[in-house]
Amino acid sequence: MNLRPTRITTDTATLIDNIFTNTLSDCTDSAIIINDTSDHLPIFTQTKFARLVMDKVPAYEKRVINEITKGEFNSLLSTTDWSEVYRACDQGDPSSAYSVFIEKYKALYEYSFPKTNYSPKKD
Repeated sequence: MNLRPTRITTDTATLIDNIFTNTLSDCTDSAIIINDTSDHLPIFTQTKFARLVMDKVPAYEKRVINEITKGEFNSLLSTTDWSEVYRACDQGDPSSAYSVFIEKYKALYEYSFPKTNYSPKKD
């Protein structure tokens, strides 16, 4: 915590420069750098963090998206029957058209790029 003035003039010395953080650390220090390039003195903070060591790297889900799966997805998009979407548009119902479109699109996307579990190797 800095309790010294950071703006010094010939008439005043005030503490108006602050550092705010949400770091929860036991070892945080701040300081003022003595420098005459401005009427405000530079301030800095230093925080020490404990390195988190994990025994096992957590698995996560990922999608395989490459030229082959993108080609299959494009093929599915071009062979899908979109007549229900066109019909809703022709009837002046854009909300229904969008709902049908996005439902079909998401189903094709999930089919083409399914989520798979991935466990990275620990170094």
